[in-house]
Amino acid sequence: MIRVYYENKTFASQIEYVFKTLGNCCGNPVEFITDINEFALKRNEPTLNITYGKNAIYGESMLHISEAKLFEKNIYLTHTSVPQCPVYRYQGLPILFVADPLHADLEVMDQQLRLNLDIVQSTFYLLTNYEEVVQAETRFYDKHKRFESKNRILYKENYYDRPLINEYAKLICDLARKIGIAELWQGPEKMSFHITHDVDYPYEITMGDRVQRQLCGKILGWPVKRKISCGSRIIDTIEKDNGIVSSWYFKGGGTSKYDDTYKLGSKINIQFVESLKNRECEIGYHYSYNASTNENIIQREYEYVKKTLALDHVCGRNHFLRYTMPLSWQLYEQIGLYYDTTQGCADCEGFLKGICIPYKLFDLHESRELNVWEIPLIVMDGTLRGENYRNYEPQKAFARILELIGAAREFSGVFSLLWHNTSITGEYWADWFDVVYEPIMKYIGSFEQCSMKGLDIIKKYDMNN
Repeated sequence: MIRVYYENKTFASQIEYVFKTLGNCCGNPVEFITDINEFALKRNEPTLNITYGKNAIYGESMLHISEAKLFEKNIYLTHTSVPQCPVYRYQGLPILFVADPLHADLEVMDQQLRLNLDIVQSTFYLLTNYEEVVQAETRFYDKHKRFESKNRILYKENYYDRPLINEYAKLICDLARKIGIAELWQGPEKMSFHITHDVDYPYEITMGDRVQRQLCGKILGWPVKRKISCGSRIIDTIEKDNGIVSSWYFKGGGTSKYDDTYKLGSKINIQFVESLKNRECEIGYHYSYNASTNENIIQREYEYVKKTLALDHVCGRNHFLRYTMPLSWQLYEQIGLYYDTTQGCADCEGFLKGICIPYKLFDLHESRELNVWEIPLIVMDGTLRGENYRNYEPQKAFARILELIGAAREFSGVFSLLWHNTSITGEYWADWFDVVYEPIMKYIGSFEQCSMKGLDIIKKYDMNN
C-alpha cells in the first residue's frame, strides 16, 4: 500500500491522478491523507509513506519527493514549462523535471529518503499529452494533424523503447527497499496482450470487387454480393488456433476520402461479428476520420455501432490514429466510451506515451480526470511497413516487436498491437504474413491466457478507481 501526503492543494487533481496511476503500475492501492500525523497509524500490509512538496517532511518509513516548478500557476501550460533536451538522467532514466539541481539526487537516511527528482511532474507530462497542448503550432503536426514523433520528448531522448512511467513506479519500489519495505511491488505475475484489428473495410478487395462495386452498385443500382475479406478469415483462424482473444473495431460511417464506408448491419457482416463474439472476442467502434473532432459525427456513429452490433460497453480507436487535444477526449467521455486505444504513433513504434498499462485520460483545460480509460498502442502494422514511416524489412519488424514485448513483459505490462485485416493478403503484405504476422501470433499464443479483451485488461490493472 502507498499513503501520500501532498502540500500543493491547488494542483490536487493533477497530483492524485499521477499517484493513482503509479500505484496501478506497481499493483498498489493509494490512500491520500490530509493530516501528516496519520502516517503514525500502522498498516498490516507493507506500506510506504510518501510526502510530496517543496518542503521535506521526514518520518519513519517515509519517502519525500521534492516538487519542481511545473505545478505553479505562472508556469503551468506555458511554453516555458516544456523540458529542454537533453533532460537530466538518473541511473539512465530521463527525468523531465528536477526540483533543485544543486541538491543530491537522492539523500538516504535511516528509514528516510529524499528524492530530488520530480517523477510526479514527469509522469503527468507524459500521461496527459502535455506537449501537444502547449505546442499546438501547425509545424509540430503532419498532414493528418497528428503530433509527429520527432517532436515528442521521449523520441528526442531516444527512450521510446522503454515504458518510462513503469520504470518510475519500479524506482519507487526499489527506494522502498532501502527503508525496509521489501514487498511493495504487487503487480500481476504475467503480462497481457491486447491484440486489435481496425476493420477499415471488411470485404474482399480485388479488382473484380472494385469493378462490381462501381458497375453494379453505383451505375446500375443492382445489389452487390459481398464476402468477408480473406484477411479477416485468416486472422480469425490463426488466432483461434493459437488461443488468442482479440478486439475488433468496426466503422459506423465516414465523411472523408480516407474512409471506406460499408453497411455495418449487412447479414454477412453481422454473422462474422457473431462468430467473433462466440469465441469471446471483443467488438468495438472504429471512429471515422473526422469523428474525433466532430460531436455530431461521433455521436451518430457511436449510437449506430452500439445498436447494430448489440454492444453493452463501447470501446475503440480512431481512424488514422487521429485526435485533437482536448476536444477528442471530451467527446469520448460525452458519448460514454469505456476505453480508447488511439494513443499510439503512426510514424514510430514504441512507448512514446511512456507507459504500458491502462490509465485514465486527463483533461488539462478542465484539470480533471476523465471517465475514459486508455490502453496505449505500442505497435501498428503500417508503422513498421510504411515507406513514409519506418520502412522495415520483415525480419527487422519481427525483431522490433519481440523487443517491445520483452520491455512490457519486464513490468508485467500490456503489449498492444494493431494489425489491420487488410494487412494479410496481397503482394504488398505477402512476405510479412510468413515472416512477421503468423510467427508473432504463435509467440503470443505461447503465453497461456495472456491475450485478453481490453475490458478485462483494465480490470486486471485497476487498483485505484
